[in-house]
Amino acid sequence: MRLTIGDWIRDIARRELWRSSEPIVIEPQVFDLLGYIVQHPEHVVTKDQLLQAVWGGREETEARGRRRVELRVRKRMA
Repeated sequence: MRLTIGDWIRDIARRELWRSSEPIVIEPQVFDLLGYIVQHPEHVVTKDQLLQAVWGGREETEARGRRRVELRVRKRMA
């Protein structure tokens, strides 16, 4: 299944993220995080919901999660 938003494509079966024709490399949990947020557009997603859905209830510090996303953004912009 593919989800297209603008020029972004999220291929769920292949677990790939594309922008136009360029693949975007992200960690599996970041892929799942984006998926959860996109699948719940009707409300604000809480940190507890994300921890349960993406990390299976395991403790994930906010700093660590933010760092994962920031590293990907920096690599992409370099």
